Amino acid sequence: MRILHVTDHFGPVGGAERYLQLLLEWLAAEGHEQTLACADSTADHSSISSLRIATLPGLSDYSSSAGKRLEGRFAQVIENFEPDVASLHTAQINRRLAAVLIERVPTIFHAHNAATYCPGHGKYWEKSDSGCDVSYGPGCYRHALLERCADRRPWRFIHGYRRVVHASEWLPKVDGLVVGSRYMKEALAQTCPTTREIHVIRYAVPAPETPPAYREAVAGRVLFVGRITPQKGLLHLIRALALVRAPWTLNVNGDGYAMPAAQRLVSAMGLTDRIYFRGWTDGRQLEVDFQDASVVAVPSVWPEPFGLVGLEAMAWGRPVVAFNVGGIPEWLEDGVCGRLAAPGDVRGLARAIEELIVDRARAEEFGLSGFETAKTRFSPCGHVRGLLGLYAPLKHGFEPRSTDRSMALPDRTAGGVQT
Repeated sequence: MRILHVTDHFGPVGGAERYLQLLLEWLAAEGHEQTLACADSTADHSSISSLRIATLPGLSDYSSSAGKRLEGRFAQVIENFEPDVASLHTAQINRRLAAVLIERVPTIFHAHNAATYCPGHGKYWEKSDSGCDVSYGPGCYRHALLERCADRRPWRFIHGYRRVVHASEWLPKVDGLVVGSRYMKEALAQTCPTTREIHVIRYAVPAPETPPAYREAVAGRVLFVGRITPQKGLLHLIRALALVRAPWTLNVNGDGYAMPAAQRLVSAMGLTDRIYFRGWTDGRQLEVDFQDASVVAVPSVWPEPFGLVGLEAMAWGRPVVAFNVGGIPEWLEDGVCGRLAAPGDVRGLARAIEELIVDRARAEEFGLSGFETAKTRFSPCGHVRGLLGLYAPLKHGFEPRSTDRSMALPDRTAGGVQT
C-alpha cells in the first residue's frame, strides 16, 4: 500500500512525534511505500527504509497567501506519489492544503491531542490548575488572559483560534478519524462537527523479548520524560519529591518553555544536587534511562490524551506513577502496573513514589505486570493491523471530489459574536 503521511513537525519532541516515527518504521518493515509531507524535519529517519520526505515550509501557516503559494507544490507531491490513502497527523495545516489533500486522496485524521477543539491545545487552565470544560468561542481569549490556558499575545491567540475554526471546516470532510483512547473519542465527539465514526486504535510501543531485570535499576532513581510545560506537571512532581523521605534522585529528560520556572523551584527548594536536567534524549540513550529508573513519573495535570511515555516505561518493565487524568487510566491500572494519584494531589503522588522506592519487590511486581500489559494489549502488530483494516477499504472505489479550496468561513455565532 502507498501511504502519504502529513504532519507539521517531524522530530523527537513529544509523544505524537515519537509515535509517528515508530509507525513509519512498522509500516516500512511490512513493505508499504511511504511519503511524509511536513513543514520541517529534524528526526533521524535513516532506519526507515525507502521513506521519502517532502518538506513544505509554511504547511502550518494558516494565511491565505501561504495556502495559495503551497497548494501547487502539495498537489505535485500527491500526483508524483499517487498514494492509496493519506494519514493526517496534525490539525496545524493550512485549510487550502487540507482541501487539496481531502479532494484527491482518501484521508484518515489521527487526533493526537486537543488541537482541533482548543486554541491552547490542552484544555487546561494553568492558573486554576484544572481542566477546561468550556467549548471554544470568542470567550476563550478572556480565559487566556485570566487562566493562562493559551498564549495571551493577541496575534498568537488568533493563530490558535484560527486553527480550531479552520479544523471545524475540513474535519467533517475526512474519510475517517482515529484516536488512541476512549477519553479522546468522547472529547472529539463532544466538540468536533463530524458524522464519521471515531475509531479507537490504541497506541503501541516496541518491547524487548524479556523485561530488563529490575535489580539493574538505580535505587531511588525517578525518571521524567516529556515537554517541560505547566500541563505536563513537572512542578507538581518536584513538589511531591520534596515530601519523599526515602533517598531519591530525579532525571528530567526534555525541554520546554517552563524550564526556567522548574529550575527556579529546584533551587528554591534546595534540590539542585538531586534533580538533573538532561535535555532531550532518544534512541539507545532513552532505553538506558528507562532501565536505570526505579520509577517513571507521568505527572500530567491536563487531560492527557494518552501518555505514551508511560506505556514505553511499562514496555521496559518499570512501574509508573501518574495522576488519574484523561486517557492515562486506560493503560495504567492502579495497584497492577503502578500507582494512580487523584488529579493534582501532590501528597498522593509523593506517597506513591515513596512506596515504590522503599518496596522494591512490589515495584518489580508492578514492572513485570506492566511489561505483560504492554506486550499483549499494546503491540505494534495489533496496532498496524487495526490501521490497515481502516486503510484497505478506502483505496477501492474512491472518486476524487470537489472541495471549496478557499473554505470560506461559514456564518456562525459563538457567545453572540460572529466568528
